[in-house]
Amino acid sequence: MSYSVNWATKVITVPLADLTLISGSNYSLNTGDFWIEMRRLEASPSDGLWAEQTTEYVNTQLLSGITYSAIVKLINGYTWDTDTTDKNIFLVGFNSNLLDVFIPGDGISVLANNSGGKIDAGGGAAAADVWNYPFGTGNTAEEEVTKARKNAASAIGVSV
Repeated sequence: MSYSVNWATKVITVPLADLTLISGSNYSLNTGDFWIEMRRLEASPSDGLWAEQTTEYVNTQLLSGITYSAIVKLINGYTWDTDTTDKNIFLVGFNSNLLDVFIPGDGISVLANNSGGKIDAGGGAAAADVWNYPFGTGNTAEEEVTKARKNAASAIGVSV
């Protein structure tokens, strides 16, 4: 990945090459991959080892009375943009605040995919086990989320 960070202004640039093409002018940004790349840049002696932390990973968080699943947050005043124009960027993966800290660009639309949900899947399952918990359909939570995302994308005419 070739993200760049202006550590002085706290602006992260995600290049078009690091977005996943869905179709036409529709792209996705995986928030988990974003978090991993930011942690890598922070740990690099030639990059951000000296700078303030950019991101925070929260396994669960209570917001407005709803327990949300894992959240990736840009913190300490960091913002992000992209080096392209006239694109739709769908945020997929972890819940995040990336929509809130995006620097609006020419024709760029960022669409968040945050979802609230109780982490306890019954029977005292740990948060990490939720993806493997079978629902009444026989599918795991991960399979159900994937199916729901495909249905949502299909409804707006996008293929995933």
